[in-house]
Parts: sequence; structure tokens; C-alpha cells
Amino acid sequence: MKSIKNAYLDIRGKIAVKDDGQDTYTLYVSQRTWPRLGNRRTSNQNANQLRRHIEYSQANTDAQVAARLVFKAAVAAWQAMSYQERRQWFELAEGLQKSGYNLFVADYVRQHKGD
Repeated sequence: MKSIKNAYLDIRGKIAVKDDGQDTYTLYVSQRTWPRLGNRRTSNQNANQLRRHIEYSQANTDAQVAARLVFKAAVAAWQAMSYQERRQWFELAEGLQKSGYNLFVADYVRQHKGD
């Protein structure tokens, strides 16, 4: 891992790296990082980041379905709010490095978890 830790890659995609002293490989992803893509650069040197690839599961377990329903309800509740109610959430979020929307959704999900 140390040999690629500080490497700069001018390619994008998946890279398999053999684990030290083993017959296994770890999959890494090289991806662009720009603020408009929703992520931040770790340095100003380049716009690529190397991270371990994570396999995502779409198992649709009961817990996942329930969590998605709570999140969907949170979004609907936000959309049903008046401008003044939304403004209050934005004021509460000042200085928290969050938007009023993110603060509201997090609070809603926390309160309705397990419903």
C-alpha cells in the first residue's frame, strides 16, 4: 500500500493491487474530485483521488425499505413547509456547516426512526 499511497494517477477507473505477501487483490478506484461533483480535493495538486472500492448491496431488506420510506417522508415534509418554516431551519443551521434542509432531514429521520 505504501508504494501507491502518494502516487498521482492520471487515469480513472478501477485498479487491482496485489496485497503484500498474499495471493489476494484489493480493488481501488481513481476518480475525479471537484466541488460540483459533491466532493472535495484532499490537496490542491491534482483533481484525482484514490480510494478503496466498496461493493454496494441492494438487498432491499426490511430495514433498508423502512429507512428509505422515512427519508421519503422527510423530503415530503420539507416540501410541504412554508417559506417561514424553512427559513427557521436555515437560521438554526447557521454555523453548523449544514444547510437548513440537511438539518431538518437529519432531525426528522432521527425522530421517526423505527416508526
